[in-house]
Amino acid sequence: MVKIQTKAVLEQLRSEDLKLIARKLNLSRNITRKADLINEFQRLFENDLPKILDLCTDKQKTLLAEAAYGQGKVQKKTFKGKYGYPCPQRNYSWPSKDISPFNLLVFNSEDGRHICVLPDIVESLRQLLPKPEKVTIKTADTIEKTYKYDAAERPIHIFEGESVVFTELRQMLSMVQAGKIKVAAKSKRPTDSSVRQISTALVLPDFELDIPEKIARRWDESAGAVRAHAWGVILQQCGWCKVNGNKLDFTRTGKKLLSGITPSDLKTGFLRYLRNDSFDEMNRINNIRGQTGKGKREMTRVSDRKVVFCNSMEHWPVNKWIGFNDACRFAMASGKMFDLCHSDPWNLYFCDKNYGSLGYNGIGEGLERQFLRVFLFESLATLGLVDVAYTWPHHLWPEMGNCWGVDDLSFCGRYDGLLYVKLNSLGAYCLGICDKYEAPKIQQRKLFKVLSNHELASVQDCEIPAADLCTLELFAKPKSEFVWKLDKNRILKHIESGGSIENLKLFLKNKTDGEIPETVHIFLRDIEKKLSAFCGIQDAILIEVNDKTTAALIAHDSHAGKCCYPAGSFRLVVPKKKERAFRSALKKMGYVLPQ
Repeated sequence: MVKIQTKAVLEQLRSEDLKLIARKLNLSRNITRKADLINEFQRLFENDLPKILDLCTDKQKTLLAEAAYGQGKVQKKTFKGKYGYPCPQRNYSWPSKDISPFNLLVFNSEDGRHICVLPDIVESLRQLLPKPEKVTIKTADTIEKTYKYDAAERPIHIFEGESVVFTELRQMLSMVQAGKIKVAAKSKRPTDSSVRQISTALVLPDFELDIPEKIARRWDESAGAVRAHAWGVILQQCGWCKVNGNKLDFTRTGKKLLSGITPSDLKTGFLRYLRNDSFDEMNRINNIRGQTGKGKREMTRVSDRKVVFCNSMEHWPVNKWIGFNDACRFAMASGKMFDLCHSDPWNLYFCDKNYGSLGYNGIGEGLERQFLRVFLFESLATLGLVDVAYTWPHHLWPEMGNCWGVDDLSFCGRYDGLLYVKLNSLGAYCLGICDKYEAPKIQQRKLFKVLSNHELASVQDCEIPAADLCTLELFAKPKSEFVWKLDKNRILKHIESGGSIENLKLFLKNKTDGEIPETVHIFLRDIEKKLSAFCGIQDAILIEVNDKTTAALIAHDSHAGKCCYPAGSFRLVVPKKKERAFRSALKKMGYVLPQ
């Protein structure tokens, strides 16, 4: 069986090429027939394989070793990721005098993604070649303050979202509760006006991606919002919100978060995010066109891409900076890099489909890298799972800069300036690397004093951040520019929408300068006491009876009485879940309830 397979592989080569290889191996010139040459090569495989290996280059030997210790084949993308150069392949050169004996040992897999070695030489190669070293990921001890580009230096900014994500998520939920996040009907992404509102509610400012005006070129385009846009999408991807009309509204899960957000809640939402296919992060690379048309058919499932790369992230060291290029290389080298397209991306293009199609260009892993920049920079950094170090994206073109139609573009994607990423403790918890997570303690900024008349006065020279103002106005009514008053109706409306009195207490505790007066505590306890007056709500039907004697008879029946409650002399209330049992009991008594 193996002999037949080996013979079939060798028969793919031309007779002229086999003769040239035979001369390089100093075989007898009397062997001229193709079948005889193949038999002679098979003899060499069994008795003198080192003679062939001596004529292989170091890169070719490296590939043979990888294949020998890797089930007889090597994925081209994996090899390139590990060694930094393309996978050696059979060379079909013209003139064929440059053909290598390496051609005898390898062949392409049917899918074209692997280089395979002949099965009957695998064991011999293991004895002749050293075992390749395992894949490792390179980390950076420190990050430079500037990034050199074209003899100029750009500042490197660092964003660490772990410490603010829970507070920021609460602000986003407050905005949803207030009906302030509107979305486009078709894309379900936040509208421009909502993005502007969200940006004012961020605990930390959005990423600094635009070149300062004093050095910017007149035609440089603005990078636009990143985290302010991401929140409007992530709330849906994590299953916390859904579209209701033209606004975001809570799902049942999202409504529960109003009473408090735990790391476990965030982890559950992140796992939903990974499985979500409703939004494609690649769509945020606006300059690559065709993604919502025919090009969408060529693209792989979004959830598959995210899950595969997260499998690679599980091997990242925690709290260590990793260069973005090294992160991509590690994913490729460990076999955890996805394909963004099933085939050549002919329907994705820059500028003009006829001339700028990406199918014309050897873009390598450019599309995959662009997707990963959005995935890490926009989604995971916003969720606080990774920290990022970045600079302005303008004119960097880390990939696909040689494509047709890019001359007038400032960047491929606004994320091109991503330089380093770091998996933090929260990210390690959400990926399942560690079982427990304790959120870092944050020193709360004191914003106002609480007065005995239930008023909240802004601390002198202290401007209330937009995010805190959004939360404050859920509980208090503004009386002037710097004074608010706790309002019972607003508090009850917040609780009715799924919030809790504990949220208000925590907010006051964290933001108040000084002690909270006893009158305010009494005010809140009174509301809390009345809230506990009700055990719950359930659907029921109200039945009107012609005479009070019949109503009393039914209410006191041994069977029907268990399914209803008296509601005055002539009415009965039947819980919806007991309606069938109530009707059955009535029939036994000789009554029929109309439908």
